[in-house]
Amino acid sequence: MTKQWPVWRTMKIGTPDLRTADDFLTALKAVGCEFRYRTSDMLGHPGFAVAEMESEIELVLASVCDLGFQKGATREQINNRAHEQGLYLCPMEVGPRLRLEYKDQPPDEDLFVAMEPLGVSPRVWSVAHDRTGLWLDDWCGHPHMIWGTHFQCVFVRRKFAA
Repeated sequence: MTKQWPVWRTMKIGTPDLRTADDFLTALKAVGCEFRYRTSDMLGHPGFAVAEMESEIELVLASVCDLGFQKGATREQINNRAHEQGLYLCPMEVGPRLRLEYKDQPPDEDLFVAMEPLGVSPRVWSVAHDRTGLWLDDWCGHPHMIWGTHFQCVFVRRKFAA
């Protein structure tokens, strides 16, 4: 059953100003974003890609609980349920773009980008605001890890053309 999810925000992807890992790292440093070493590893990973054509996507926020899980769920269960409800995984560039654009993120909020994980020890993007500032971080994307009901995930509302 497809649920009608409200658009949380729109985002342009595939823009000419941010095409490479170095473009993103330079932009993140310029705005004072905090990140750990794995962030640059994820950006430099061969699986990291930027959309070839510029387009606009609609992003949705959905907690694990919003998706119908009362005791948590694995990443695969979350993504499958989201897909059943008309939501899709985000393109790889959503994490760093979201960190650059979401400057007014409320304190203590941590959003997890629903995406294909990157790396041997699979990781997904985390866009967070903690007491030390705004972060682009990573989170375990291991298929068997249980995500808590309070986890907020970012999905694409409609499938985008890559």
